[in-house]
Amino acid sequence: VSPVEADTPRASPDPSAAAAEAKADLAGGRIEAARDKLRAAASAENANLWFLLAETYDPNLARPAATNADGGASLEQQASDAEFARFYYRRAMTNGVEAAGPRLQALASGR
Repeated sequence: VSPVEADTPRASPDPSAAAAEAKADLAGGRIEAARDKLRAAASAENANLWFLLAETYDPNLARPAATNADGGASLEQQASDAEFARFYYRRAMTNGVEAAGPRLQALASGR
């Protein structure tokens, strides 16, 4: 990629296609690839994509965790994931996704 291409803004992907691709990435354990697709598409303020992105960070949901050298998720990583989940759930809730409210409450209560 040339420097000119790197500086050229890309059009946001179709939200439905991005969600489908991200879900396929998640099913295949490619969390970072899913997050990248969701971030790119969610820039258009698609609240459902913000919610799906929050779910990739939510420590209360079953998903492959980022691991440290011992094979477990570090406390710092768990805290960071929870912060990202809260951030994206708030964004989703602000944009009309009511299901984000209970998820925020669960994160606040440690459930």
